[in-house]
Order: sequence, then C-alpha cells, then structure tokens
Amino acid sequence: SFDGSLFAAQSTNYGRRAVTYKHTDCANKADGICPIFCSGDFDPTKGGHLILRKLNLLIEFPPGAFIFISSAILSHGNVDIAPGEQRESFTQFTAGGLFFWVEYGFRT
Repeated sequence: SFDGSLFAAQSTNYGRRAVTYKHTDCANKADGICPIFCSGDFDPTKGGHLILRKLNLLIEFPPGAFIFISSAILSHGNVDIAPGEQRESFTQFTAGGLFFWVEYGFRT
C-alpha cells in the first residue's frame, strides 16, 4: 500500500469503464473493513451503482463517493455505465492471513 495507510494492500481499477462483477474477497479479514472510493465522469443516476446482494441493496455511488464494507462477507459489485462515460475505483484491504501470521508470533 502506501505510507500512513491502515491497510496492507490496494487495488486500483482504471480504464474507460471499470466494472466489478459480483464477488466476495474471501481472503480478506472476515470481520475487517474495506474502503472503496469511486471516481470518473458518469451519470450516477443511470449507472455505476454499488450492488450489495446479501443486503438486497442497490446504492447510487457517484464520482467522489466513499464507503466502507466488509468485503470478505458481503458479495459486491457495480452496475455498468453508459458508453462514452468513465468510471474508476480505488480499494484498500488486508488479507486475513496477515493477522494470523502476527497472532502466531510472525511464523507460518
């Protein structure tokens, strides 16, 4: 990740139309949180919504929006945007195995 971050890793999804299909991040810390930031130039009333299936939620997620979710237990993804629009996302996370490694005295 980067200096001063509370998280061990990051994922940046760039491209004209970055779409994340429904998934869970099963290797992340199950009771941990994952910040997600959205950016781009798109109409958030028509696309780019955050999908949290287990909670039965479809959330408008406009450019500049920021949310924390438990990505290891909540399946999540986002709705596609229109042709000609642009969407990116930035996510931080920590693998659950790192917490076990610390708890067991930095041994594998």
